[in-house]
Amino acid sequence: MLMYSENVGVEKHQKSPEFRLWSRKLIHTVIESVLVSIQEHMRNGIKLRCADGADRLCFPVLCEYIADMEEQWLLTCLKKSSCPKCYFGINLEEMAGNHKCRVSDSIGHCRTDAEASRIRFALQNDEMEPQAVYALGYHEDTPFSVNYPLGGILNAVGPDLLHQVSKCFMDYLLTVWILPLMQKYWAKRKTSAKNLEIEIDSRFALIPGYPNLRRFANGIFTDNHHWTVHEYKAMMKVIMGTLVGICPPEGLMLVREYLHIHRLSHYAVHSDKTLGWLRSAIDTFWKILKAPGGVFIQNDLVTEDYVPPPRLHYFHHYAQSVMEKGALPSYSTDRTEIWHKPLKSAYRRSNKNKVHIERYILMEQTRISAFQAMVEELDLDETQGKGTGSDQSQSIDSGVKSSGTSGAAITDNFTHELDELYDEAVSHTTIARTVTWPKRHRKGWPLRASRTETKLNLPGFSSALRIYIQGLSSSVTTAVDSGRKDREIDPIVYVYGGVVLRYPSWTTEELGRCDSTESRSDHEWKMGHENIQPDKRAMIVERVRAGAEGHTRRDCVLIRSGKRSRGQITSMSGRWVGQVLALFTSQQSMNSSGMKLAYVSLFETVRGPDPNSGLYLLRRTKKFVVIDIEDIERGVHLIPKFGHQVGATEGIKRSIDVEQMRIRMEAETARVGNGDSTSTVTSWLDVMPHYEEFWLNIWIDNHLYKTIW
Repeated sequence: MLMYSENVGVEKHQKSPEFRLWSRKLIHTVIESVLVSIQEHMRNGIKLRCADGADRLCFPVLCEYIADMEEQWLLTCLKKSSCPKCYFGINLEEMAGNHKCRVSDSIGHCRTDAEASRIRFALQNDEMEPQAVYALGYHEDTPFSVNYPLGGILNAVGPDLLHQVSKCFMDYLLTVWILPLMQKYWAKRKTSAKNLEIEIDSRFALIPGYPNLRRFANGIFTDNHHWTVHEYKAMMKVIMGTLVGICPPEGLMLVREYLHIHRLSHYAVHSDKTLGWLRSAIDTFWKILKAPGGVFIQNDLVTEDYVPPPRLHYFHHYAQSVMEKGALPSYSTDRTEIWHKPLKSAYRRSNKNKVHIERYILMEQTRISAFQAMVEELDLDETQGKGTGSDQSQSIDSGVKSSGTSGAAITDNFTHELDELYDEAVSHTTIARTVTWPKRHRKGWPLRASRTETKLNLPGFSSALRIYIQGLSSSVTTAVDSGRKDREIDPIVYVYGGVVLRYPSWTTEELGRCDSTESRSDHEWKMGHENIQPDKRAMIVERVRAGAEGHTRRDCVLIRSGKRSRGQITSMSGRWVGQVLALFTSQQSMNSSGMKLAYVSLFETVRGPDPNSGLYLLRRTKKFVVIDIEDIERGVHLIPKFGHQVGATEGIKRSIDVEQMRIRMEAETARVGNGDSTSTVTSWLDVMPHYEEFWLNIWIDNHLYKTIW
């Protein structure tokens, strides 16, 4: 293959049909030679001992070949722009009328390896003209799997989520349809395209932080560089909240359906219901885009006879592929692209000379392989026996403690301890929901609730705690002296900087059924019903912080209220959203048992989900309550309701930038005054106080998407 790549570098006729034919044949000859040992077993079978101990005659079948669109066209010997799964865009009725195209009378809507072989056989026997074969999307040469008795490359290739639904978000949805639609919409209102992009960038910059969420501090249009697919996925998590108010309703609905397709196609487990949702989202997406008289046709963004590119057309085959081969992420190029990183890194470090590139990359790959082999051969037991591991850890610990930071500062800075708790929670072997508290409370506690209220500047804290204690069951309130007045209830409080939640990532429906008495004629058995096996690796671990106001994050959480909702019943019925102001334990006396609680500021759900964006609108209230820590379901992400005006967000962003600069300068002055030359100065971007209404971001992760709809 190296000799082949070197020859390609000096070939002068790469674009000629003869060279392309030779190149395809060479690739298929190599693959066929690699798999020749398996081909014999495909015909004659091989005896294998199965899990039940029985020996059976098994026949290997080419099940899945992970490849992107360019590779699929090469592997299937199809011309570019053809769909490997169907004859989309080809008029089969017109083809059938050709007297030299008799075989096409039997062509179905879907491509099959058997049909492709018959078409090429007809070409060899002069029963079909070359133009007719090419019009069907086939090249005259045959793929490496042409002699396989069962299956073939056309059946083996499938959807590629990475280069299709993930990458097309920017390539088509945002760049080709949504942004031009918004520009034309605001041009009628005397707003320039540049000001619109500045507004969008300002909204992206003011998106509140959330764990594992990439922050676009300069927006997505100001930063003119090559975005990665991981960054596309980060944009998709917040794009809906940034567009609400400035994007026409049809644009919001199109984005909403696209996000549905992206989330549903990445499900690890499917049922008839979820596949129905996926089909419905795909159909609705195309209906909105190509609606006669719709805004996209009116603004000349698409035509009524618009033919989507192959990567977008592939959406139609997602549900069928799931039914045939299982969840789509298991055979997407997400699993293989990561191995390209060492090669791309080697290319970036090379001199970009075509003669040297292949040799340099091969040398780099050889080094990586040799190093990996050396690591695998290390005798770890012998290394640990010398005591090097424990000595290293001791030196690291001593290095941290000798940095000049006082013990009090370490105790008060809970970020490091939360990270340790996070790592500890990740390593848990249980699959039950847990809440892990820090081993040390914040510096300055314990204090009475009244003094805690003053110290943390939390008006109403002590009264909310008193109301909570009064509402407890009699078995708990017996610790309260009945002779004391309500206002005299002032329990002892220990305040903590945060906790770590650990909860399952799966829903009840994804666990499947455990009834072994069901008949195998059941429909779920016929379609190969999938379910998730509970596993510690599928548990979600997240931090919930309640830091000092204006300095560290105060996270928002989803709370089980236990109260029946009035009016419309939605997935938010019986749930609250609140911002955590304090996390603490409380006890009536030094000898009584402690209660693990949280003090939260509540938001009210204004109405049901927005008909265009699908988001729930929340409004800040003046209600502050104390809740049991177990009532917190999980963390949530809120996006400010930026409004309907272009230019308003930019002004708020400037004021927040000025405030950040002031906080940073004050912290720097205090640091220099204390003579601390080791600590770094950071300021948290807190946009929550600048807005009263927020959108509950259901697109932030798969678990919330399945929980709130």
